[in-house]
Amino acid sequence: MIPEGGTNKHALIGLRACFQEMVENSSFDYLCTSAGTGGTAAGFLKVLENQKLIVVPALKGGEYLKHEIENLTSIKRKDHLL
Repeated sequence: MIPEGGTNKHALIGLRACFQEMVENSSFDYLCTSAGTGGTAAGFLKVLENQKLIVVPALKGGEYLKHEIENLTSIKRKDHLL
């Protein structure tokens, strides 16, 4: 079962597959997404190559998201999360 927000390792596999197709078939420099738990943003971050990811917290006090996304992806890139 995939929880709301897609925030577990199994959900990230599915998100990555969906987003990989989108990234391969599109040309863009920036991707902007809202985030509550960070799962969707983590899925995007796993497939982005040279593009930048802008994450807008859906909840007040969303500073925790950077840490959550880094934990889900094991990616620490300051240039992605604005």
